[in-house]
Amino acid sequence: MLTSRAGKPGNSTGRGFSLMEMLVVLVIFGLASALVIPALGGLFKASVTDVARDLHAGLRQARGQAVLQQQPVSFWLDLNDHEYGIGSEIQGDFPQDWSLQVSVASMATRDSRAGFVFYPDGTSTGGNVLLDAEGRAFRLEVDWLTGRVTSQEQGGLP
Repeated sequence: MLTSRAGKPGNSTGRGFSLMEMLVVLVIFGLASALVIPALGGLFKASVTDVARDLHAGLRQARGQAVLQQQPVSFWLDLNDHEYGIGSEIQGDFPQDWSLQVSVASMATRDSRAGFVFYPDGTSTGGNVLLDAEGRAFRLEVDWLTGRVTSQEQGGLP
C-alpha cells in the first residue's frame, strides 16, 4: 500500500510558496513597475500622424458640439505651450521642436492662441493648420461656410 506523507499535518515537503512569499513578490513587482513604466513613457513620443489625426478629430468634435448644444464652440491651438483643446479643456499637446503654422480669422486669435469657432448652424470662422515634423507635413483645412474639416498629407517642408 502506498501512502503520501504530504497530507499529514506538520509534514512539509518544501514544495510551493507560502502566502507570505507570494505577497512579498507581488509588492516588489508592483514597486518595480511603478518606477519603470513612467520612465518608459518618454520613449513613446506621439508621431506627427497621430497628432494630425487628433487635431482632425478635435476639430470635428468641436463642430459637432456646436451643432448639438446650439451654441458656439471654439477649438484652439496654443503656439507657445504647444497644446490644443476645445473650450477650456486641453485635448493634447505636441513636441516643442515641431513646426506649426496656423491661419485663422484675426478675431479668432488671442495672445499665443489661435482658434477656430464653430457655430450652431455648422459654419465656422475657417482657416487652416500646417503641422510639419519628422519629415512629414499635414495640412488641415476648416471651411468657413460648411465647417467641414479636411486633412491631407503633404511633403515635408524644406
